[in-house]
Amino acid sequence: MFVYLPGPMSTTDSDRGDKKSAALSRSPVAGSPSPGVPLRTVLLWALCVGASFIALAVYSKTPGPTGSPPIDAESDAGSPSAWRSSAWRIVMAIHPQCSCTGASLVELRRLLTRYDDRLTCELYVYRPSDKSADWSDSAIVRTARRTPGVTIIDDLDGAGARRYGIATSGGVVLYDSNGVPHYHGGVTGSRGHEGANAGSHAVVSVLDGADESPSSRPTYGCSLFSTSGDEA
Repeated sequence: MFVYLPGPMSTTDSDRGDKKSAALSRSPVAGSPSPGVPLRTVLLWALCVGASFIALAVYSKTPGPTGSPPIDAESDAGSPSAWRSSAWRIVMAIHPQCSCTGASLVELRRLLTRYDDRLTCELYVYRPSDKSADWSDSAIVRTARRTPGVTIIDDLDGAGARRYGIATSGGVVLYDSNGVPHYHGGVTGSRGHEGANAGSHAVVSVLDGADESPSSRPTYGCSLFSTSGDEA
């Protein structure tokens, strides 16, 4: 039987096949992005995300303004003789719409729990005079009302906060029984973050008798005198 066996492909035919295969491998699939675009997109996305995290970190560590508290300030919660019956008195002013302030109230509650027998608090809640009482009835204010030892004061146009030199939500002033300020500033380490911090430690040091010299720390929170409560 005669069987035909094809001979080897010629060099010319082989070269054509190799070139055709290479061309097909290089040609883009319909609808797929051209080479390099996905990588640039990923790099751009990573750059934007990284920049956002950096901006957030910088913002959280940017303190608000801190004023100077007066000596022997008169309390709005009663006559001076009423609040002087307590060994220590802490004044805090907050903006009811500031989300950062929740952490300050947590730290305040911890201080009041620790020194419940000799520390009282007056909490000034900022409210513009053209706003109703409902405007300042926020979740953080309702939480503060449930905190033992706290007297809530409706602070129209921030008059009380200004008197105590507090310009940032969450700022405090610690007074002794003679009305002398021993600490003013914040009680958090950054905006909206609970936990150990230099401000709360300074208050504890004063109340424990370890440090009686006046001191101040940054206050991390929103501007107290803005309508929205989100301005630095």
